Amino acid sequence: MSVYRNSVLVFIELIEKPNSISLADWQDLQHWVNNIPSDEEDIVDKIEAWLKLESHQQIRQEYCQRLEETSPSLNLNLNLAIGNTKYSSPLDSDSPPSSQLLINSIIKLSIPIVNPEPSPKPKNPQDSNPQP
Repeated sequence: MSVYRNSVLVFIELIEKPNSISLADWQDLQHWVNNIPSDEEDIVDKIEAWLKLESHQQIRQEYCQRLEETSPSLNLNLNLAIGNTKYSSPLDSDSPPSSQLLINSIIKLSIPIVNPEPSPKPKNPQDSNPQP
């Protein structure tokens, strides 16, 4: 596995973790993925540029740490990296999906798992209108 492919899979693994990124960042990624290049090196450049934003420092640290832990020769479990999404290649069913397809599919088709912030309890109308 190439270094670039490994980087893409590590990024996918991290963004799929529950509560790894905010809903706003997820929406940013959905917009970002519209212009995803096909070349793996360009994809990694785009990922790393996104991770350099100050608001993404925590996921960037995890990304860098995970890259250090893995080696390009390590065959990451593709099913783990892409969740339960099924991919099929019309030309060759034995070939793995491209990094462009993986990123596109994960970001566009997945729903992020984000715990919603607790909403304030609605006031009870009886509390504001005392009974005579």
